[in-house]
Amino acid sequence: MGALTPPTTTGNTRVRLPLLLSSCIGNGHPLLLTRVMVEQPVGRIGTLLSWPLYFLEVALHFLLGNTKRGKSVKYLKGNFRPVRREVQQEGLEVVEGELPADLSGCFLRIGPNPAHNPVGAYHWFDGDGLVHACRIKDGRASYANRWVHTKRFLEERALGWSSYTKLGDLSGFGGLVCLGLASLKKTLGVNVDGKGTGNTAMVYHAKRLLALHEGDMPYALKVACEGVVETVERVSFGKLKAFTAHPKIDQSTGHMHFFGYDVREKPYCTYAVVDESGKLVKTAPIDIPRPVMMHDFAITANYSIFIDTPLVFNPEVMVKEGKIPFVFDEKKGIRFGLRPHSAAGDDVDAVQWFELPSQMIFHVANAWEDGDNIHLYACAFKRLDLNMLGDESGLKREEAAPFLSHYVPSTAEHACSCYPFLFLSQVTVICRAGRQS
Repeated sequence: MGALTPPTTTGNTRVRLPLLLSSCIGNGHPLLLTRVMVEQPVGRIGTLLSWPLYFLEVALHFLLGNTKRGKSVKYLKGNFRPVRREVQQEGLEVVEGELPADLSGCFLRIGPNPAHNPVGAYHWFDGDGLVHACRIKDGRASYANRWVHTKRFLEERALGWSSYTKLGDLSGFGGLVCLGLASLKKTLGVNVDGKGTGNTAMVYHAKRLLALHEGDMPYALKVACEGVVETVERVSFGKLKAFTAHPKIDQSTGHMHFFGYDVREKPYCTYAVVDESGKLVKTAPIDIPRPVMMHDFAITANYSIFIDTPLVFNPEVMVKEGKIPFVFDEKKGIRFGLRPHSAAGDDVDAVQWFELPSQMIFHVANAWEDGDNIHLYACAFKRLDLNMLGDESGLKREEAAPFLSHYVPSTAEHACSCYPFLFLSQVTVICRAGRQS
């Protein structure tokens, strides 16, 4: 067995897990899997031009300064250093206590882990999806990790380099150059489809385990008896192009509610429902005036709650201010949209909007109904700069610190209240605003 981390504690039982750093190979032999997913070739033109494109991209990123930025980013170092090898180790040593003999299951974790060194810059959101699996059965534990075989991952592995344009590349005038290069690659048969990384979250629904990334559709995964994860296929639901990383399952119906956002064309957000068998049963456009990053949402017994955030897609600011194109607009408030589950898919006026002063929400904790009031708990930020995840934020520490907040839109009063929780030295105020039609 190779180098080990300190024992990981679970209750009173501790199990040693492999050190998840690229410098540790260990003595475990990787399991060679027969690929389940049908791999699509890059294309003859794309293959012939891959190396000329590679050298062109290297030169461009060097001239734009992206190469230097990519090497200095902290999310490729230390505890964030990418794992470069797929491994499998069975019979992990139990160093304290014992695993219950009747405990059987698999703990899965997914996150961004670039399979290739970035040619240019890098952002924390850019890594390829890597699944870590700890299988517990018959009082024993095993570990395996596998990349999600997205179209992007398979194409870049065939080419041998990180060919897709990354969020970290999109800043300043160089961001426009990178977008132009991405368009050229697509024309030449490289990076044609499936730009998602499957790196954000997983959900189990309709007897399928799905790896999720909000820039693409889900990928179905299969967990083998020994805990090894295989990629089965890219899942499509009609003509939908994107799928949130945080869908919600209604336990009373078995339906999965989700949405996808689009920064290029209207509708900028589309809501959808899949029934308990995995069949798409409803789609509906959500009318928002500008393209925004809408990462999460919530459902209650009778409503879906959409969050129209002030994190706006603005390429003009990217060029003028040298920032990532998703920019926090302090002049734009945050809106909560309540859409009844009973509303028809073509009812574009079904959403009631409630607006509050500018703040940012990425993740929702819980939501429920109490008469005419909807209670929503979420993690909020006073301000947000996505460059802070790329080491280049100009925000003060207290501005960037997240806090828990309680939101109460009232359908009877046509108003929304906000009750932030006080943490440390944060200054928060109770705010109240009316409904926006």
